Amino acid sequence: MTTEERFERIEHLTAGIAEERRKDREESKALWRDTQRQLNEVSSRLVQLSEADEEARAADKRLETRIEQLAEEGRATDKRIDAIVSAIGELAPDPEAAVRKARGRNRKKAPRFQPPTPNSPRSRAQPTSNRKNALPPPRSANSSPNSRDKGCPGTSPSRVPRLDPNFASTLSTT
Repeated sequence: MTTEERFERIEHLTAGIAEERRKDREESKALWRDTQRQLNEVSSRLVQLSEADEEARAADKRLETRIEQLAEEGRATDKRIDAIVSAIGELAPDPEAAVRKARGRNRKKAPRFQPPTPNSPRSRAQPTSNRKNALPPPRSANSSPNSRDKGCPGTSPSRVPRLDPNFASTLSTT
């Protein structure tokens, strides 16, 4: 091989190597641009996330403040309810006595039955359609005068609701 051929061969190889370097450089530039673009996207997204995080923290603070405010209002309401329940308990210490008293106020007293006398104009009992003036039903032989319900007419003791004496204390503990 002559020197001339060797130079041509070296120039050819050098040109191939130079072409490969140029292609590698263009590829590296494209890769660098793509990396820069991705870094810019990531940094802008990071800024957005940090802003959203700040907004979320501010919203959390507002929510925490509101929760504390509602808790304080709830405690104040509980204290007011306890005071009201205590006042009610002082006004009506015996709930059953209050019920008996209320029954006595609401019940109209029936007129006492007086048997007609022979000289009275109404010597015989006349049937009436007025319920107020109707005679009470006769008692059975084995019933005592106190065995009838003292409550409303037409109610039996089993249907009359009874108040629990501990009712007021159950309200104050809840």
